[in-house]
Amino acid sequence: MQEPQSEIEDNRPESREPVVEQPPQKKGLLRKFGPIGLLLFYLFGKLKYVGVILQIGKFKTFFSMLISVWAYAMFWGWPFAAGFVALIFVHEMGHVVALRMMGIKATAPMFIPFVGAHITMKQMPQNAFVEAVAAYGGPLLGTLGAIGCAGAGYVTGNPFWFALATSGFLLNLFNLLPISPLDGGRIIGVIRPNSGFSGWSARSRSSITPGHRLSP
Repeated sequence: MQEPQSEIEDNRPESREPVVEQPPQKKGLLRKFGPIGLLLFYLFGKLKYVGVILQIGKFKTFFSMLISVWAYAMFWGWPFAAGFVALIFVHEMGHVVALRMMGIKATAPMFIPFVGAHITMKQMPQNAFVEAVAAYGGPLLGTLGAIGCAGAGYVTGNPFWFALATSGFLLNLFNLLPISPLDGGRIIGVIRPNSGFSGWSARSRSSITPGHRLSP
């Protein structure tokens, strides 16, 4: 008979290779500022060409939109920043469409980070009714854009769309306050022409859409 072999316990400590900690990697410019930030740095480096670009309305709108998206993205991230700027653009285009329906030409929107955007009329409205219709076009189309975001959230179930829709609703509701230079201050001019709320006077020919500064 063969005797069972006794198990020999190996109590020797396991040999471990020393762990070498790698130094923290420095964030590159692409990760720190993003592609749009690098594009803006490049354009600012070519200042002699920026002045020429800004003379063209379409480029002025596009360039100011990029700056606004970049600024908002520092707090809210790129997707929400792009969606928020798009909602402001829809709001401003509501003013442009309403003005052209009333026979008044207007410029393309110009964006200002953390302030909003504005358009400029090329002629004054004939009366308070025309002024009110033009002012109402922004919140109307802007609210439709926010409803579209809410619909996308309902279909996809993604809370991102609901957050964007909420921001759009608040943006347009805020603009309906009867205070100059908000849209509500221009609309109320039809009801009370001498109230002092009318915003499109000879002193002001721009439509401002304030951008809400949300907590990051």
